[in-house]
Amino acid sequence: MPSEFSLYRKIQVVLETARGVNVTSLVELRREIILQRAPNFLTKQYDKEHDSFVQEVSRRGVRRTVNICGTLRLIDERGDLSEAGRRALRRTVFDRILTEQIHKCLEDNRLGPTMLNAIIAKGLRSNPVVMPTTAELWEEAKTEVPLLLFSQMLTLLAQCGSADSSQRKIYLHFKE
Repeated sequence: MPSEFSLYRKIQVVLETARGVNVTSLVELRREIILQRAPNFLTKQYDKEHDSFVQEVSRRGVRRTVNICGTLRLIDERGDLSEAGRRALRRTVFDRILTEQIHKCLEDNRLGPTMLNAIIAKGLRSNPVVMPTTAELWEEAKTEVPLLLFSQMLTLLAQCGSADSSQRKIYLHFKE
């Protein structure tokens, strides 16, 4: 199971928050998440005034997580849950729904599991072997998806059990 500080768990927190608050924008949703001070978003930050480190909510972490939830169409532009977001709230189907939404996003950019698996196979058969890391897959796919988002989606697929990967983020196979 992914750690409490992983993007996987942060997405769950965003969805749970979106269900429980009445907001009209993503800015308001981010503000609500920050006010909750969920442990998933706490980081050590330097406080100049007291010359010490304090635990504070990472506004950047909240913003990035809300943005990826929007990209994956789990929430809409008003900060409300989408149909997929509502279904994903059930823990028993969260992995399946998240996988479906990532596949849709990748396929919108012509990057389905079949294409990624073909790139992996080509690299493993080449001489010398090209290890199928996130950066290598991204480079070979020639996609418009930013590398950070691409990396996050591949990591989430592995955490959902929809990709076989090593600890060093070498991807071996994506399930279709």
